[in-house]
Amino acid sequence: MISKNERYSFKKGIPKKTIVTPFFSLRYETKDKPDLRIGVVVGKKVDKLATKRNELKRRFIEVAHRYLKTRDVKGDFVFYLKDKYKDATEDQTVKMIEESIVRAN
Repeated sequence: MISKNERYSFKKGIPKKTIVTPFFSLRYETKDKPDLRIGVVVGKKVDKLATKRNELKRRFIEVAHRYLKTRDVKGDFVFYLKDKYKDATEDQTVKMIEESIVRAN
């Protein structure tokens, strides 16, 4: 679970820069950000059941948070998961996150 101060709040709007991968779309802002904040959005197009969407979100957050913390990445990252993510393995997820972060910086 991500602590409350590490969660992204949508009250100030969403980041403008975008990267699209087969498993997710990433909106990010890294300029002048002192810490890491992550948000994950799973729409009803991915799965109609809230329990399944929450499961996908928890699975993604666990992998993303672990990877981003070890790389000491700073900024705001909002991931919009796609339908293909349901079939993704942990290794594939890490690889996509890594490629996206490299492109973002």
